[in-house]
Amino acid sequence: MRIRGVGRAEFAVTRRGAVAYADATMARLSDDEITERLARLSGWELAGKALRKSFDRGDFVGSVEFVRSIVGPAEEMNHHPDINISWSQVEVTLTTHSEGGLTDKDFELAAKIDELAG
Repeated sequence: MRIRGVGRAEFAVTRRGAVAYADATMARLSDDEITERLARLSGWELAGKALRKSFDRGDFVGSVEFVRSIVGPAEEMNHHPDINISWSQVEVTLTTHSEGGLTDKDFELAAKIDELAG
């Protein structure tokens, strides 16, 4: 894989010729920004340097289907949550590891996950 920079974005060309893009500069949010954005989300909590929320999907199959629905948006954003399944419960944790805390991407993906949960 070759990594190339173009302005503020980076892209990687894999051996198969696929191209993946990533924003090279994601600013970590301040405590005030986190508090403001967290207030706009329903049911999400601050867990250290991450956002966390549990979703009850009724049963194991519902949980797996919900997790599967998260794959598309996560892949499109190149931003992948930590997910734990315990039968009907799905716990989603979001943080931007490369920035050591929360960024716009975490809140954007949280909102998309809420839409998927209905």
